[in-house]
Amino acid sequence: MSDLVTPSPSSPPPSKTVSGKVVIIGMFLFASLATSLLWFYWYYHNAPFVPLQKALATEFIGCQPRVDGGQRKMHLGTPKLIWVILRMPFKPDDDKARSQKVAERVRDLVVEKLPPGEFEELTVRLFFGEPERVLHKVDTNFKLVDSTAKE
Repeated sequence: MSDLVTPSPSSPPPSKTVSGKVVIIGMFLFASLATSLLWFYWYYHNAPFVPLQKALATEFIGCQPRVDGGQRKMHLGTPKLIWVILRMPFKPDDDKARSQKVAERVRDLVVEKLPPGEFEELTVRLFFGEPERVLHKVDTNFKLVDSTAKE
């Protein structure tokens, strides 16, 4: 019976605690900071494309344009790309001629609204979504600058 260890009658030292009010205030401050950082990032990331998005929304009513640009693997010297995505009121894969006209008009607006030579390639995605069905889409690619003119 001497092998059993009896607990000490002294209580453990009190641990430091943080009140619930401080935790809640900290959570709200963190959430506000994170939301602000995301808002500023997206605002300044999309700012160069706002005139183009407005022109697309005016030209194609209800298309919900989304424009994004950038460069994949910059260290490898890849081309600068711009992507334009539009929701169409028709199935673009069923009406290829109409889809091509829309894509060419988008290309003209890109050339008109963005600084020349800033982007090398344009991808226009037209899509029509049916609830619970396959997404109908067509991608059209354009070269915006002549690659032989670059040095």
